[in-house]
Amino acid sequence: MEKTRKKENIYFIAPESVIVPKERIRKEFDPKDLRALAESIQKRKQDTPGICYLNEEKIPVLIAGERRLRACIMAERLFAYRLETSADPLEILEIEVEENIYRVNLTWVEKADAISKLHDVKQAIHGINKQGKTAWGERETAEVAGQSLGKTHEEIELSAFAGALPEVRSARTRTEAKKIVKRVKEDLKRSKALEAAREKADSSGTDISISEIEKQMIFYEKKIHEGKMEAILPKLKQTYDLVIFDPPWGVGYDKIKEENSSQENYKDNLEFVQKSLPEWLTTIYKYMAENSHLYLFFGIVNHEFIYNELEKVGFETNRIPIIWHKQGAGRTRNPEIWPGRSYEPIAYARKGKKALVKLGASDVIITPAPTSTIKKIHPSAKHPLIYLELLQRSASPGNHCLDPMCGSGMLGPAAEVLRTTHQLEWTEIEINERYCELAVDNAVKGFYQIWQEKEEEPINA
Repeated sequence: MEKTRKKENIYFIAPESVIVPKERIRKEFDPKDLRALAESIQKRKQDTPGICYLNEEKIPVLIAGERRLRACIMAERLFAYRLETSADPLEILEIEVEENIYRVNLTWVEKADAISKLHDVKQAIHGINKQGKTAWGERETAEVAGQSLGKTHEEIELSAFAGALPEVRSARTRTEAKKIVKRVKEDLKRSKALEAAREKADSSGTDISISEIEKQMIFYEKKIHEGKMEAILPKLKQTYDLVIFDPPWGVGYDKIKEENSSQENYKDNLEFVQKSLPEWLTTIYKYMAENSHLYLFFGIVNHEFIYNELEKVGFETNRIPIIWHKQGAGRTRNPEIWPGRSYEPIAYARKGKKALVKLGASDVIITPAPTSTIKKIHPSAKHPLIYLELLQRSASPGNHCLDPMCGSGMLGPAAEVLRTTHQLEWTEIEINERYCELAVDNAVKGFYQIWQEKEEEPINA
């Protein structure tokens, strides 16, 4: 070991001689902050010593103070450290963790990992009490960390998810990570509930009782098909009197939308849409009834392309879109330059001679903007009111309605609202498994529960 000198229990050593274990709590070091600390150490020396223990070769091994150690290397100054005499791995880890949780410049994931590691270490040290229960719980960890029990529980949970899911660990902020975890937990809850309902339904004839909600899950799942419309529609052997179609728009929505970690993106580039839309419309037209209607949501910048493709397939249009005004929306990334966007255009197209049911309806439809509560994991989910309005304009009793890319599945809840007066049949198709599960969940909840759930601030999109 390189020669060190002792002064009042503080030791000094060339920082390059200190061994730094690979598994450390702190993973990120801001170069700018390190330079500032190095300059401070050059001027005023190292105010707070690090902590080391000696290995079998009597070489200092770092327990706490890696940021100071790195700064001493940059400043070309000796590293000051206090010697920890214990060689117990748990006690050494305990010192490192407790030292780090009070550092204000830890990243959110480092802080969560530190709290979680502290909790594990304390439990390992204190073991099991006489009653056979863990002698150290989250409440004790919270007291040591100097924070609330709720936040401590949250930190431990975030650390666990960050260890299992790269998506969580790479979140830029704690808030973003929490949104991802919430989304994952909701997805898992939906998936487990649906799987349980399937298992009970498959066990029919046994003594297993199935709840009304589980019966609804199974009933609605049969109306919501996972896959591509090109593969699903031929198998269903059904024609449709009304189609409400919301495909990707080809406006780069997945790139320009505001970041929301609780939602899952989908592909939305112009080349993909220009290549795919003709095939989609041809398939839909083939399975529409001889006299039927289509409502197609689209991006206004693609107005000419959309109407050209509709007419090429055989639809009749007047090339004047219906405007859906979403009250409360108004997103723009450049408010000093461009106005906020608060509407979506809908192309109304006819096949054959089917008449409108709601005569003289305005070409402007006004509803509240869909909130994050309504959207959940789908970034461009629609408000169920817009589906209800379109159904009331074109659907006659007994009609069969289709949404070939249903996303969050708002057609189902809207059609079920009209069950007593219209007895509508409806079918939804969606390629994304998680969106399919969300569509089933929304169908079970129903129109009014979706709308009246505690609303959050509108998502400006």
